[in-house]
Amino acid sequence: MRNASARQPVELLGGLKQPDNVLESLDEAILRKKSGVPAWNFFDRRIKTHNEAIGLPVGKVLPHPLAHQAMNDRIVSSALEKQRMIYIHIPFCSTICTFCAFFRQAVGSFDVSHYVDSLISQINRLGSRHSCPEASISAVYFGGGTPSLLHQDQIEAILNAVRSNFSLSRDCEITLELRLNGITSEYLQGLRRAGVNRISFGVQTLNTEMRRTLGRIAERNHILSVLHESEHAGFESITVDLIYNLPGQTAKTWEEDLNDLASTPVTGASVYSLIPFKHSVLGKNLAEGKEPPLGGIQNEYEFYSTSDRFFTNLDGWKRFSPVHYGKVGYERNLYNTMRSAPIDILGFGAGGGGRVQGLLYMNPVNVSRFIEDQQNQGDHHLFAVDMDPLFPEAMNCFSLTDSLSLTDTSIPDFLPSVSKTLSKFQEMGAVRYQDGQYELSGPGFFWGYNISAAIAQAIRQDMNTNSFQEVNYE
Repeated sequence: MRNASARQPVELLGGLKQPDNVLESLDEAILRKKSGVPAWNFFDRRIKTHNEAIGLPVGKVLPHPLAHQAMNDRIVSSALEKQRMIYIHIPFCSTICTFCAFFRQAVGSFDVSHYVDSLISQINRLGSRHSCPEASISAVYFGGGTPSLLHQDQIEAILNAVRSNFSLSRDCEITLELRLNGITSEYLQGLRRAGVNRISFGVQTLNTEMRRTLGRIAERNHILSVLHESEHAGFESITVDLIYNLPGQTAKTWEEDLNDLASTPVTGASVYSLIPFKHSVLGKNLAEGKEPPLGGIQNEYEFYSTSDRFFTNLDGWKRFSPVHYGKVGYERNLYNTMRSAPIDILGFGAGGGGRVQGLLYMNPVNVSRFIEDQQNQGDHHLFAVDMDPLFPEAMNCFSLTDSLSLTDTSIPDFLPSVSKTLSKFQEMGAVRYQDGQYELSGPGFFWGYNISAAIAQAIRQDMNTNSFQEVNYE
């Protein structure tokens, strides 16, 4: 048994802010549950993103020269791993959605072909340091931004570079995020020929009026047409993102969205509550009263419950995570369900991040800087954190919320507070324990990210970590 109690505190890789201390509010949540308070009021605030929830003790931030060298060294060791994933970031958008707070670049300000060349250069350079064909890639994920702004030939060129440098598993899941506007059957067929076998559309809602509020262009009938064309192009795994608690959204319009999707060949759906980032266009409009006010936590709970019942009762579908549902035999959602596993994730492109042999890293988000680095044959502005050596084992605990279950033997000996925390969630009815396995249950699905935050805070407590670092990725 390894003991972390005598260790020096390590820094945290944070997001925009330190998450609420869910651990401190757990006893109050249990009292609320026992006194008959409705499930949506167990906590004062619902945490809505993976990044906000985690705040893990990951180690020491490295200066750029050391980060570059560490990446070069550890990519070699990564070749000995039996299972890994790849993330490829395409940071461009033709229009900026009003609710978006992710890193993206207006496409008109850059020659995208230069970016693609630099991206392929990075893949070739880092891939050339591999020498073990048995180190298979289980999933490749194109995220953004809007990856479908690239021509299908550019997608094919990127995937050819991946195949030339890495060994893909026979059933490797290759996902590409797409916009809906401007997508043609020819484009979809080109993606399928290039090797993409799973596509994900940012639908958010099919209601045309609400889509306009979000800065989305495609109308309902076009969306339905594209989803059917995707099946005709040969895609068997077609997923969508949906958002609830939108300005002006009602129970009726939400049910219409769900029923419309059930009539399409969609095989997976990620369902999120709107996060009104204050610096987004929508966030500012809400603050200035230019949009109808959002519903409160009870409203969120009712929207969530409607969609959860709908998808879990849809023929052949099941729940993959607190926010993702899919059709058994068609949807696997590997990239997201495997991210809590202690495996390497190789991140390519401006703003693309990953982890390699204990090194958590992110490429510079500035596109020009990324291109310049690749022209200079290196990752000279890499942001990297040398993770604590106990961190990979601690990550296993997040399989409870990433993939709905956690065996008690997966909780390391040096994390006794995690088991105690899960016992408290059992009292709430949010977690159940049976035959050596913890599973989310009841309100645990709605409060999934609060549970993640509590686990993260229990890990920090056991690893003697009490600092939180805010990071500028520029």
